[in-house]
Amino acid sequence: HWMYPKFFVNSDKVFLIKNGINLEKFRFNEQTRTEYRKKLGIENDFVVGHVGRFSYLKNQEFLVDIFNEILKHISNSKLLLVGNYVLDSNYYDLTVKKIRDYGIEDKVEFLGLREDVNLLMSAMDCFVLPSRYEGLPIVGIEAQAIGLPCFFSDTITRELAITNLCHFLPEGKEYKIWAKNIIQAKGRSRANTYNIMKNSGFDMNSEVKRLEKFYHYE
Repeated sequence: HWMYPKFFVNSDKVFLIKNGINLEKFRFNEQTRTEYRKKLGIENDFVVGHVGRFSYLKNQEFLVDIFNEILKHISNSKLLLVGNYVLDSNYYDLTVKKIRDYGIEDKVEFLGLREDVNLLMSAMDCFVLPSRYEGLPIVGIEAQAIGLPCFFSDTITRELAITNLCHFLPEGKEYKIWAKNIIQAKGRSRANTYNIMKNSGFDMNSEVKRLEKFYHYE
């Protein structure tokens, strides 16, 4: 609406291509989960996962508050932080400091930039994205595709709610409420969301074919 207001007067002029992902790559595999949990030394832990660069937007400091509260109820919990900072290390340093202040360094793994995010997601038990604001975060789509219970800030667009795995919670407030909801995900069996994701238009291969058809590509 903002960029092309004239086109939205008549919606027939709008052709929408969704930002699809490789659903096969993010299809849950129990064997992969077992192998990666063993590799990371987290076989018997309740694993909270997060993927995102360290920044004001992603709100990792609040995530640490949430996780510290989870530890009070589930002592064998682990937090996997996948990602790094870009140019400015300020929010990375603030996150590290808060973890040290809580004295939970042994409970948090900084995994940096990774090419195996799909495999790491297999090892997680839930996915948490407490962003201060976001449009349509691709990691949220990937987390649902692999069947993870997902906990998002209520400032993130509801377009992300593709499956019933999504829970939207108050941004930056009441970390105890976040922790309570996340704890309820413990022991939950993995959902098979492949067909739901495919039918919702987030399959990369299907969207490529739609685009080719639009341009009459042969």
